[in-house]
Amino acid sequence: MANSYDTYIPSTPRPGNPSTSIPSTFGQDILAWEPGVKSIAVKWDLCGFREEGPACAQVCPTQAIELTDENKVMKARHSKRENAADKAVSVKCGSSEQMNPLVLVLFAVISYGVAALISGLGRHDERDSLRLAGVISAFGGVFGVLAGVSTIVGNYDSSDVAAAANCVVNMDMFSALMVVVISIVTMAASIYSINYLKEYLGKSGWKINILFNIFAAAMTVLVISANVITFMVFMEVVSIASWLIVISDGSLNSRKAGLNYFIVDHIASLLIMAAFLILSVNAQSHDFSAFTAVPLSTGLASLTFLLALVGFGIKAAGIGLHGWLIKAYPISTSYCSTLISCVMVKIGIYGILKFSI
Repeated sequence: MANSYDTYIPSTPRPGNPSTSIPSTFGQDILAWEPGVKSIAVKWDLCGFREEGPACAQVCPTQAIELTDENKVMKARHSKRENAADKAVSVKCGSSEQMNPLVLVLFAVISYGVAALISGLGRHDERDSLRLAGVISAFGGVFGVLAGVSTIVGNYDSSDVAAAANCVVNMDMFSALMVVVISIVTMAASIYSINYLKEYLGKSGWKINILFNIFAAAMTVLVISANVITFMVFMEVVSIASWLIVISDGSLNSRKAGLNYFIVDHIASLLIMAAFLILSVNAQSHDFSAFTAVPLSTGLASLTFLLALVGFGIKAAGIGLHGWLIKAYPISTSYCSTLISCVMVKIGIYGILKFSI
C-alpha cells in the first residue's frame, strides 16, 4: 500500500466514502460509513477540512474538548500562577485566613539566624548573650512546630504555589513531619543550652552556639527543599556545621573523629549527588516534582535507588554504615550531639523514603 491518501482499499471512489482520486474533495465526508466497505480512520487531524473546527469539540456534550493554541496555553499558565501567588500570601479557611506555613518556617529560620548573630556579637558578655540566644532559638523551634502542625492538620500542600512562583522550597505532609521533629528537638536543646553553656563561658561557647543555630536552620531548609540544588547546598551546610561541632574542642581525639566523619559523610554526599544527577538528566529539570513525571528505565531506576540507599544509609548511620557516629557522637558538645543523633540521622531516613516515594 502506498504511503498516500490517494491509494488505499478500495482504490476507486465510492459514494458515502472519502474521495481518494480528487484531492480537492478529500475528507468532505470522512465520517461517512458504508456497510461492507473497508475504510481508513484518520486519527486527530483536527478536521482541517471543516471551517467550524474539529467535530469532536463541536459535539462533545460536556464541552470538555477544546481546540487551543499557544496563546491560550500561556494565558492559562499565567492565570494559574497569579492564583497560586495569591494563595502564597494566605489561604482561605472558612471565613478566616490561615497563614502560609512556609511563612512560619521563615520565622523559625530567622530566629535561628538572630540567635547565631547575638551569640557572635555578644561574645564579650557570653553569659547574657548565650541565655538570650537560647530563648530565641527555642522560639524558632516553636515557629517550626506551628508550621509543621498547621500543614498536617490543615492538609496544606504548597507544591502548586512553589511551582507557580518558581520557589526553591515546598512543604508537603512528609516534610512537615520532619520540620516538626527538627523543631521539637531544637527547642528542647535550646532550652537545655541556657544553663548548660555556663561550662563553656570563656571557652568559645559562643562559637558552638553559632554552629548549633546554623545546623538547626540548615536542616529545616533542607527538608523543605523543592529542587536538587537547594537540597545539596543545605546538605553541605549541615555537613560542615556538624563537622565543626565535632572538632570544636580541638583535642586530638576530636580531630581524628572529625576527619573520619568528614571523609565518610562526603562519600555519602557524592553518591547522593550521582543519584540526583541521573534523575535531573532524565527529567531535564532540577525540580523534585519533575522526577515523577518522567520515569526512569528499570536499570537506571535500580542504579539510582542503590546510590541513594547507600548514600543516605551512611548519613542515617544504618547497620554496617554507622562507624562514623560511634566516634563523632560522644565527642560532640552535649546539646549539639542531640541534634546529630536525634535529627541529622533521621534526615538520612527521610532521603531514602523520599527516593522510594
